[in-house]
Amino acid sequence: MPPGEVQSQAAMSVVSSWASQSPDQTAAWVLQFPEGDMREQGIREVVNIWVMNDSKGAQDWARGLAAGATRDVALKSFAEGIAYWSPDKAAAIVGLIDDPQKREQSMEVTMRFWAEIDPRSARNWVMTLDVADGLKTRLQSLLQTN
Repeated sequence: MPPGEVQSQAAMSVVSSWASQSPDQTAAWVLQFPEGDMREQGIREVVNIWVMNDSKGAQDWARGLAAGATRDVALKSFAEGIAYWSPDKAAAIVGLIDDPQKREQSMEVTMRFWAEIDPRSARNWVMTLDVADGLKTRLQSLLQTN
Protein backbone atom coordinates (compact mmCIF):
# COMPACT_ATOMS: atom_id res chain seq x y z
CA MET A 1 0.00 0.00 0.00
CA PRO A 2 1.49 3.37 -0.92
CA PRO A 3 2.23 5.84 1.86
CA GLY A 4 -0.53 8.31 2.61
CA GLU A 5 -3.81 8.78 4.40
CA VAL A 6 -5.31 5.43 3.34
CA GLN A 7 -2.22 3.56 4.54
CA SER A 8 -2.28 5.43 7.85
CA GLN A 9 -5.99 4.72 8.40
CA ALA A 10 -5.50 1.04 7.62
CA ALA A 11 -2.53 0.78 9.97
CA MET A 12 -4.41 2.49 12.82
CA SER A 13 -7.36 0.17 12.29
CA VAL A 14 -5.04 -2.82 12.70
CA VAL A 15 -3.38 -1.22 15.73
CA SER A 16 -6.74 -0.55 17.41
CA SER A 17 -7.97 -4.09 16.86
CA TRP A 18 -4.75 -5.90 17.66
CA ALA A 19 -3.71 -3.83 20.70
CA SER A 20 -6.62 -5.02 22.79
CA GLN A 21 -5.56 -8.64 22.19
CA SER A 22 -1.78 -8.35 22.22
CA PRO A 23 -0.49 -4.89 23.11
CA ASP A 24 3.16 -5.93 23.38
CA GLN A 25 3.19 -7.48 19.91
CA THR A 26 1.27 -4.53 18.50
CA ALA A 27 3.75 -2.13 20.07
CA ALA A 28 6.67 -4.06 18.59
CA TRP A 29 5.03 -3.83 15.16
CA VAL A 30 4.40 -0.08 15.53
CA LEU A 31 8.05 0.45 16.45
CA GLN A 32 8.91 -0.79 12.97
CA PHE A 33 7.04 2.13 11.39
CA PRO A 34 9.29 4.88 10.08
CA GLU A 35 9.76 7.89 12.37
CA GLY A 36 6.91 10.34 11.94
CA ASP A 37 3.24 10.98 12.50
CA MET A 38 1.99 7.46 11.78
CA ARG A 39 4.44 5.95 14.26
CA GLU A 40 3.51 8.49 16.93
CA GLN A 41 -0.18 7.94 16.32
CA GLY A 42 0.35 4.18 16.55
CA ILE A 43 2.29 4.49 19.81
CA ARG A 44 -0.46 6.67 21.31
CA GLU A 45 -3.14 4.21 20.22
CA VAL A 46 -1.33 1.16 21.60
CA VAL A 47 -0.57 2.81 24.92
CA ASN A 48 -4.09 4.19 25.32
CA ILE A 49 -5.55 0.71 24.88
CA TRP A 50 -2.81 -1.04 26.86
CA VAL A 51 -3.14 1.25 29.87
CA MET A 52 -6.83 0.36 30.20
CA ASN A 53 -6.10 -3.37 30.36
CA ASP A 54 -2.64 -3.58 31.91
CA SER A 55 -1.29 -0.28 33.17
CA LYS A 56 1.80 -1.90 34.69
CA GLY A 57 2.68 -3.59 31.39
CA ALA A 58 2.17 -0.33 29.50
CA GLN A 59 4.29 1.56 31.98
CA ASP A 60 7.11 -0.99 31.92
CA TRP A 61 7.14 -1.00 28.13
CA ALA A 62 7.16 2.80 27.84
CA ARG A 63 9.88 3.18 30.46
CA GLY A 64 11.97 0.52 28.75
CA LEU A 65 12.17 2.35 25.43
CA ALA A 66 15.39 4.10 24.49
CA ALA A 67 15.41 7.83 25.19
CA GLY A 68 14.02 9.87 22.34
CA ALA A 69 10.84 10.99 20.62
CA THR A 70 9.16 7.56 20.66
CA ARG A 71 9.75 7.11 24.39
CA ASP A 72 8.44 10.60 25.08
CA VAL A 73 5.25 9.89 23.10
CA ALA A 74 4.78 6.59 24.96
CA LEU A 75 5.40 8.11 28.40
CA LYS A 76 3.12 11.07 27.66
CA SER A 77 0.35 8.75 26.47
CA PHE A 78 0.77 6.57 29.53
CA ALA A 79 0.74 9.46 31.99
CA GLU A 80 -2.26 11.12 30.42
CA GLY A 81 -4.04 7.77 30.16
CA ILE A 82 -3.83 7.07 33.89
CA ALA A 83 -4.04 10.65 35.18
CA TYR A 84 -7.82 10.45 35.56
CA TRP A 85 -7.80 7.60 38.08
CA SER A 86 -4.21 7.63 39.34
CA PRO A 87 -2.66 11.10 39.09
CA ASP A 88 0.07 10.17 41.55
CA LYS A 89 1.31 7.47 39.14
CA ALA A 90 1.06 9.91 36.25
CA ALA A 91 3.06 12.47 38.23
CA ALA A 92 5.82 9.92 38.78
CA ILE A 93 6.09 9.40 35.02
CA VAL A 94 5.84 12.92 33.61
CA GLY A 95 9.26 13.85 34.94
CA LEU A 96 10.77 11.16 32.71
CA ILE A 97 9.59 12.88 29.53
CA ASP A 98 12.61 14.58 27.96
CA ASP A 99 10.78 16.91 25.56
CA PRO A 100 9.96 20.05 27.61
CA GLN A 101 6.74 20.80 25.74
CA LYS A 102 5.39 17.26 26.06
CA ARG A 103 6.46 17.15 29.74
CA GLU A 104 4.67 20.42 30.53
CA GLN A 105 1.52 19.31 28.69
CA SER A 106 1.44 16.08 30.69
CA MET A 107 2.04 17.94 33.93
CA GLU A 108 -0.94 20.17 33.19
CA VAL A 109 -3.20 17.22 32.35
CA THR A 110 -2.09 15.43 35.51
CA MET A 111 -2.65 18.54 37.60
CA ARG A 112 -6.17 19.09 36.24
CA PHE A 113 -7.27 15.62 37.27
CA TRP A 114 -5.38 15.61 40.56
CA ALA A 115 -6.81 18.99 41.54
CA GLU A 116 -10.30 17.52 41.21
CA ILE A 117 -9.54 14.32 43.10
CA ASP A 118 -7.18 15.48 45.84
CA PRO A 119 -6.21 19.17 45.76
CA ARG A 120 -3.99 18.88 48.81
CA SER A 121 -1.80 16.16 47.31
CA ALA A 122 -1.77 18.01 43.99
CA ARG A 123 -0.55 21.16 45.73
CA ASN A 124 2.17 19.18 47.53
CA TRP A 125 3.31 17.68 44.22
CA VAL A 126 3.60 21.09 42.57
CA MET A 127 5.64 22.38 45.49
CA THR A 128 8.19 19.58 45.02
CA LEU A 129 8.68 20.18 41.29
CA ASP A 130 11.96 21.64 40.13
CA VAL A 131 10.50 23.63 37.23
CA ALA A 132 10.49 27.23 36.06
CA ASP A 133 8.37 29.56 38.15
CA GLY A 134 6.08 30.26 35.20
CA LEU A 135 5.16 26.60 34.89
CA LYS A 136 4.75 26.23 38.62
CA THR A 137 2.40 29.23 38.62
CA ARG A 138 0.37 27.75 35.73
CA LEU A 139 0.06 24.45 37.56
CA GLN A 140 -0.96 26.16 40.79
CA SER A 141 -3.59 28.16 38.93
CA LEU A 142 -5.25 24.88 37.96
CA LEU A 143 -5.81 24.25 41.67
CA GLN A 144 -7.69 27.52 41.98
CA THR A 145 -10.15 26.66 39.21
CA ASN A 146 -11.50 23.69 41.19
